[in-house]
Amino acid sequence: MPRPHPLSPSPAGPLTEIRAVANESVLLPCDMEPPAPNDTTLLVLFYRDGVGTPIYSVALERGRHWAANDLGIRAYMMVGRKRTGLFLETVHLEDEGEYRCRVDFLESPTRNLRIKLDVDLDPGNAVTKFAGPYPEGAEVRLSCQVIGGIPPPTLTWWQKGSLLDDVSEVNTSNVARNTLTLPPLTRADLHKVLTCQASNSDLLIPLSTAVTIDMDFSPTSVRLLEGSGGQVTMSEGRSRPLVCEAKGSRPPARITWLRDGEVLSQHLT
Repeated sequence: MPRPHPLSPSPAGPLTEIRAVANESVLLPCDMEPPAPNDTTLLVLFYRDGVGTPIYSVALERGRHWAANDLGIRAYMMVGRKRTGLFLETVHLEDEGEYRCRVDFLESPTRNLRIKLDVDLDPGNAVTKFAGPYPEGAEVRLSCQVIGGIPPPTLTWWQKGSLLDDVSEVNTSNVARNTLTLPPLTRADLHKVLTCQASNSDLLIPLSTAVTIDMDFSPTSVRLLEGSGGQVTMSEGRSRPLVCEAKGSRPPARITWLRDGEVLSQHLT
């Protein structure tokens, strides 16, 4: 097994920026191909954050690999022609940082390449919501919040593909909230669907939740179905049904009968 090479940091090479998602895999690319056709790649080493001791090395002629303890078995070097570099099977948040790949050749000068790894973490909790039912004319505030996420997520409100609000308030380092204020509600707002979306990386599918507006309506009309002008002719000793109709209410109106201001024991719903 080859020994680690404690070397002082080499001059900076070209920088490649890589983004990964925590708990998924990522390849830290490194060009190992010799610059000259008759040359040979001897040794590849990976360093991190300017430290002079490598975290991974492989002697290609012997096929021997060495990895630092914090990498363990989740890291290995890919040396194929199409994809070459250090492959991390499970990315940790602690893996974020700047890496340097050093490639030693038999004849050509040493090559140094830098890789900057950013690690994104999806929000840990689903988006939460707060809603009605509401009466007509209500001025409603809908709050949407999300916990966690690296970088901090942005919350937006949408309705049928149209952006309503993109002002996301971050109350702490771990909680983001966006409050949408609606104009006074009308009957047309019943069952309107509003969507809150939490997004913090184009590598992650945004979290979203839909809020359906629920409302209560007062009756738009109340009338007797028999007689005119509110008067009905009755005969002593004979029964006659009286029908009262209420329209436009949600939920259905509860109809109460009164006589001379006193509530009757029977009512119709």
